[in-house]
Amino acid sequence: MALDTQTGMKISAGVASVLVAGTLVVLKLWALGVTGSLSVAASLADSATLIDAASSAPLADTAAATGASLTGLTVIVAAALFSGILGTGHHFYWIGTPGYWQWIGSIFSAMEPIPFFMMTVFAFNMVQRRRRDHPNQAAVLWAVGTSVMGFLGAGLWGFIHTLSPVNYYTHGSQITAAHGHLAFYGAYVLVVITLISYAMPTLRGRIANSQKAQSAEMWSFWIMTIGMAVMVLALTGAGVLQVWLQRMPTEGAMSFMATQDQLAFFYWTRIAGGVIFLLGQFLYFASFFIGGEPVRAETVQSGGGGMLGARPAQRA
Repeated sequence: MALDTQTGMKISAGVASVLVAGTLVVLKLWALGVTGSLSVAASLADSATLIDAASSAPLADTAAATGASLTGLTVIVAAALFSGILGTGHHFYWIGTPGYWQWIGSIFSAMEPIPFFMMTVFAFNMVQRRRRDHPNQAAVLWAVGTSVMGFLGAGLWGFIHTLSPVNYYTHGSQITAAHGHLAFYGAYVLVVITLISYAMPTLRGRIANSQKAQSAEMWSFWIMTIGMAVMVLALTGAGVLQVWLQRMPTEGAMSFMATQDQLAFFYWTRIAGGVIFLLGQFLYFASFFIGGEPVRAETVQSGGGGMLGARPAQRA
């Protein structure tokens, strides 16, 4: 027997509620992922600062510095959860959920760049306090890159089309693809590479890889990031033109396939960016096999600084 309209609406509302709840859980895990990247940056830079400071500074000063860092971290995490959980409503605009999600999603997701910007400032502040002399420079670069690219991809490029009146035209366009590429690179890919760069030497009994290996890693970061920037800018240009030709006109709008023909230049540029990115990725893989004198725990100078204050071992 066919369902009446009211029953169908109730079932649809129930399904939508389940989707909303599930997505909120995913968003919370995403926020924790951002927090994880922030913790990596802090652990690489701030903890080393505090360890070195403890050898010469009064205990009260060290405790105050630790408290200030934890307070800043707490504020950032709270801001990420406050804006991010309800900010995920920008995914609910056009899937049949109630209209209030357009207000909730627009307002809270528009605030999401704030914790990303705070995270970027926090990461640079921690590196500055460490005076950039951490022995694992490659891991520091990946960690700081996480905060910057996360802010640009998930924050700025997300804000570009997060308001529902704008998203009405841009949803599912190449602007969405540009945002997805840069956000995933900044908020996930760089987090994973940061952990690998920090953990792999430790698993091998080192504090950091050799200067040659770290140099290759750092070059790979810049090559991949430049390649990603080319891809994102190309997709953004394609998305703007797509919206202009296909989405916005009320009369005589181009069909989807006709619009794609007009975007060929941007797609070829995007391929060029992908090739650049691939070259950087190959260089990153090659850095695993580059030799040289690593930084080991036994090379710690007797003057203090702990393991994180280690310097490269001197050849006999």
